[in-house]
Amino acid sequence: MLQRVISGIALVGVALTLGGCVHVSAPPPTRAAAVPHPGDETRVYGVTRAEVRTTSGGMPLTGASCRLIAQTMSLEFHTPAVIEMPILHRPLAPATLNCRFAGREVQTVLHATRLMELRDDDPDRPFGYALGQVARIASGVTNMWSYMPTGTVMTIDMGS
Repeated sequence: MLQRVISGIALVGVALTLGGCVHVSAPPPTRAAAVPHPGDETRVYGVTRAEVRTTSGGMPLTGASCRLIAQTMSLEFHTPAVIEMPILHRPLAPATLNCRFAGREVQTVLHATRLMELRDDDPDRPFGYALGQVARIASGVTNMWSYMPTGTVMTIDMGS
């Protein structure tokens, strides 16, 4: 009988010791890609990759359901997520990102960012006018926009 009690205590001690060694980590981010609406596929010149996280009271929150609503694309995902956003030619209208969790909803307005911009050179410098003309032509080619440049980490606080 005493041997069973000692064995039981030893097993509990081993379990507690091993339990302290187990590290529980957040699940890996899901991956999602925005889909351009019909007719906008020809404007796509590549993709950017960004991360969207949600928090509640400063603590990481997993599983918020998010939806991006834009004129040119659609995207639905659960947080945390790595999302691919298209790079489009010409400026984009603002988009809305709605995230929901446990009866709470947060709405964020996203404004597109120009990813590359060439400026006219100073016309007072030698060859400035010619370089300015080249820059204006190249600027039309590099008129690339996206809602989240690569490397962006967006954190949305869902409230407490």
